[in-house]
Amino acid sequence: MPFLSIIIPVYNKANYLDSCIKSILAQSFTDFELILINDGSTDGSGDKCDNYSDLDKRITVFHQSNQGVSTARNKGLSIAKGSYIGFIDADDTIESDMYELLVNNCKLTNADLSICSIVIRESESFEAKRSFNINREPSMLSQSATLSALLNGKINWSANNKIYKRELATNVAFKGRMNEDLLYCFNVICLMRGHAVFADEEKYNYIKRENSVSLTKFSEKQLESINVSKKILQSVSLEFEKHVEEAKILDLISNLSILNLIILAEEHQSSSYAIVAQNLRNYKPFIKTTQKLSKRQKYATQIFILNDKLYRSLLKTYCFIFQTEAGKKTL
Repeated sequence: MPFLSIIIPVYNKANYLDSCIKSILAQSFTDFELILINDGSTDGSGDKCDNYSDLDKRITVFHQSNQGVSTARNKGLSIAKGSYIGFIDADDTIESDMYELLVNNCKLTNADLSICSIVIRESESFEAKRSFNINREPSMLSQSATLSALLNGKINWSANNKIYKRELATNVAFKGRMNEDLLYCFNVICLMRGHAVFADEEKYNYIKRENSVSLTKFSEKQLESINVSKKILQSVSLEFEKHVEEAKILDLISNLSILNLIILAEEHQSSSYAIVAQNLRNYKPFIKTTQKLSKRQKYATQIFILNDKLYRSLLKTYCFIFQTEAGKKTL
């Protein structure tokens, strides 16, 4: 049995798949299986997957009708054989020593979860990063510390920059909604009985693509992201009382980010705007007492609550001057 299973959902990524798979096959750690779930691709991605499978016995391909990334990931989980499990998106790449770093840290500490950092790349044309510094000590995190780091963003919400102990990974399913990675990671942490290990090394390359969905467009589906933060807040309130303030801040910021998207999409007359606006107004007492919300986020929310028309004007002016997309920053 392989030590590690790597799961990649693939849907119409023929232009990027070679770079992704080659970065995995170039790993210094080699005891892995690569599971490619072709999710009904129509651009030749499925054939590429099969070709790679013919070249390397570590690669398994499963073809299914288009059912979405969550179903594809869940299928990968159901057939994975590794002691640990990881995920990668088909249009991203990883540094050649990423899994060596993550696996070594797992083996050294018997961690439930091993994490590295993510770097956002504007393109695939970037210099390769140097090998990780073996003298840099990773941080061992208790369940409580891991949850805190996730809620406050010190650990990236992506499911991809991590490897998970098998019994944790396979006991949580992806739910098929916006921010599903955050919810998956949260649910895994809730099941942890040991510790996580975090190496602050940028080993996962999230590559921004020209055809990525613009953050200045809004659809009703994006409201699911605040449903995720609300669900997390409810769970934290029941099971992790000491982290309620952090969960409230996460929920507040999620609502503020969606609000910005709605405003920049000129949808402030919509029912979605009314829902998010009320959610933020409900946080008025909390904003007055919390010390953990950044000044920028606190002032932004206070301005909106006092005068939403003024806030809309300030947001548009701010984004015009600094060319800032909604969701990345708030006033």
